[in-house]
Order: sequence, then structure tokens, then C-alpha cells
Amino acid sequence: EVDFPPDLLETLYGAVSRANADVGFILCGLISEEETLEQALKRREAGTMRLRSTWNDAVRALDGKERLTDRDRERLMAEPVGGVVNALFSRRLLQRCHVRFPEGRRYDDNYWMPQVWAHVEKVVLCDKIGYFYRANPNSTVRSRNAPYHMDRCVLENALLDAVKENGLFERYHAAWEYLYTQRYVLNSYHIFVHLFDDFPRDAAYRLFVELRENFPHWAQNRFYREKVRGLKALKNRLLIACPRLYTRLYLLRLGRWR
Repeated sequence: EVDFPPDLLETLYGAVSRANADVGFILCGLISEEETLEQALKRREAGTMRLRSTWNDAVRALDGKERLTDRDRERLMAEPVGGVVNALFSRRLLQRCHVRFPEGRRYDDNYWMPQVWAHVEKVVLCDKIGYFYRANPNSTVRSRNAPYHMDRCVLENALLDAVKENGLFERYHAAWEYLYTQRYVLNSYHIFVHLFDDFPRDAAYRLFVELRENFPHWAQNRFYREKVRGLKALKNRLLIACPRLYTRLYLLRLGRWR
């Protein structure tokens, strides 16, 4: 069953064409595992569908802007604007950036999308739910004990290698630092904790070693400081400073330490 409305491509293509943009995004709505496309369309029209994510004012300010700056692109890299499922990319953009998906890996969009952003000159946002994100317990990001979750580790470090080789590392340093901290280290750690019956200690603890090696000043990152505050920021500092002790206490609280 297809999980997007019949007007998805028409809406995106029209928006990208009219604006002569490099890429266009449409909003994602959340639907249940059992929900049919017809039911989802009715909820969309009734305005009762919950969004997977929204665009903040900083992102909306870049909608249709001519000639994005490096700082604009860095902002778009660090925000949940969207991914390959709810976007339409122009041929000229893909020909300009020459980025390919890595073969045989899950989470391949984590490698591809940030590099594509580095070449976007104009983006357009369609303020309409056009893609239905189904809550599938067997999806890539929810499957338990799946070895491919380790692909995250491979691809995030491959991303760093690629942007260094292509001269983009210093140019968009704040974005790479934030993505490495939040998406690679913190998100991967929580996947390891919650989606593995046998917590992969070596892989998890290696995350923090690599963070300190690659981005020793991660806590001063402007995107991180803007988005992560208060108790959450304190917990992250404790985790990254003392991952073994933090993990032991965390798993004890979950009744899983052994």
C-alpha cells in the first residue's frame, strides 16, 4: 500500500517549478500501522492529523529565498526540514552535487542528505501534509536487535571523511559538529540502549571517544546550545563525560543491568 496522497508529486513539482527551486519539501503526517490511505486522507482534510515535525521560523524564513548563503545552508542542515521521502530534488541539483547513496547500507540518507544541502541554492516549502509516515514496528529505525543499526556508525564517519575530502568540513563546521553530536552520538546511543536486548557496550562507548576526538568543543556548538537546554543538556554532559557510569545507572533504572 502506498503511503502518500495522490496529489504529492503534483504539489511538489508545481512548487519547485514555479519557484525554480533546487528542492521542495512537503509536510509529513503521522498515521497508525492499521490506518488505510482513505482514512488518512479523511483525517488530513479534517485537520486532525498530527505532524511528524514542523518547520520553525528560522527555516520558514528561507522558503523561496534567492541564493542561500553558507549560513543559511548550515541552518537547513541542522534542522528537521525533511528527508528523501517528502522532497523533490531538481535534476540540476543532483548533477551539480555528484553525491551518491552508499550501497548496501541502511541509514544511507544520513550520509546523502547533508552533502546535498551543501549545494542547494534555493528551497521551497509546501505548507501541506503530502506524505504519510506510517508507524511501522518493523521499520528501519524501530526493528529490534538489527545488526544494520551499526551502519549508522560507519556512515556518519564516512560523511566526515567525504566532506573533508570535498573541502566542505570547515565551511559548514557547525552543522557537521551538531549532526555528529546529536544524530550520531546521542541518537545512536539511545538506539543501542532501547533496541538491543544485549546492549552493545563496545560500539556504544566508542561513540563518545570519537566525539571527543573529532569535536572536542561539541558543547559550545551554536545549534546544540540553541536546541538543547536545561536538564537534557545536563544529562548529555554527564553521559558524554562518564558514559560507563551513566549507562550502568540508566540500565539499572530500566532493570536491565547485568
